[in-house]
Amino acid sequence: MLGDIRPATAVRQIARGEKVVDLTNELKRLTFQSRTPEFPVGLEHAIVSKMDGSRWLVSGGQEGIDFANISDFKRLIVHSHGRPTGPSRNADFPFLINNIQKSSFIVELGNPKIIRFNDNGTFSEFRMAVTKWLF
Repeated sequence: MLGDIRPATAVRQIARGEKVVDLTNELKRLTFQSRTPEFPVGLEHAIVSKMDGSRWLVSGGQEGIDFANISDFKRLIVHSHGRPTGPSRNADFPFLINNIQKSSFIVELGNPKIIRFNDNGTFSEFRMAVTKWLF
């Protein structure tokens, strides 16, 4: 059962040329800083692309982000988890299938690697150096 899922809230637009390592560190930092006694895991943050080609950093709930309020949503590029859990069989994989997206990435607090998860239910972990092609 899913819990605290909130509509996507824009944090900022991502400029062309920003480094992947800086962006993934920002996702982790924002997730860490959002931890409270009420939400000890922190809120998920994500980078999404829109139909116009722009990319946005957004925030959501402790257990997910609802992208339905982004009318020109195109793709979930990467999102954060507040602890190492890997991709969720109840949320992450179904999201890819429902949005006809082949893959996406997860960065997790407590995990130095980035996770690529796929619409066929598989996933793998990589060092950050491998992700230079992410954007």
